[in-house]
Amino acid sequence: MPWRGPEEPGEFPTLGHEVAAWIEASLVIPDGERTGEPFVLTDEQYMHLLHAYRLVPQAKAGEGSDAFKYNGTMLIRPQKWGKDPLAAAIVCVEALGPVRFGGWDANGEPVGQPWATPWIQCAGNAEEQCANTYRPVVTMLREGPLNGTAGLDVGDTRINLPSGGRIEPVTASSRARQGARLTFCTLTEPQLMTDSSGGVEAGDHRVAQLGRHGRPVDGCFERLGPL
Repeated sequence: MPWRGPEEPGEFPTLGHEVAAWIEASLVIPDGERTGEPFVLTDEQYMHLLHAYRLVPQAKAGEGSDAFKYNGTMLIRPQKWGKDPLAAAIVCVEALGPVRFGGWDANGEPVGQPWATPWIQCAGNAEEQCANTYRPVVTMLREGPLNGTAGLDVGDTRINLPSGGRIEPVTASSRARQGARLTFCTLTEPQLMTDSSGGVEAGDHRVAQLGRHGRPVDGCFERLGPL
């Protein structure tokens, strides 16, 4: 059954509601005075997820990224806004949660399902930038409700997933990583990812690694405008 259609102005099909519910039920705040408390999305973070996981109305199960309206997202916000914790939360849900379009239910609502074997990278121009996203992922999985999940092995340099997939931090080098077939990647401060001639390497990283069905999220520090 295809999407039932909008019942009020501005409504669109999305897995964002299901993704947001998974995040709030499964993850914790990774640092600060409220470390270990449930990770509750702000309205702006929630809205970002609704658009990041927006579907085309005639999406079909098995289409991969073609089921989504957007092939990736870029979140542009000032420092201390919370981009890295949000990116870490998205990494976690991409690893274990309902992020792939699985079809429509009897009411015409979209249904999400996990990746069979996710391969996720937290990329940055330097190791410390990678760690800005990867470290919160480690805390969220070790200290939250998912701790003790069978087959989940959370390490400081690599996370092995129950399905046989993995999460890993890498410095962005598309030439060195050609052939990787990622399902998802985060790019921290992609404006700094340039090659020696000044060309933008972040785009090459996406193309070289993600393949047909993967989708990236970029995080920048400049405030250039609304979502």
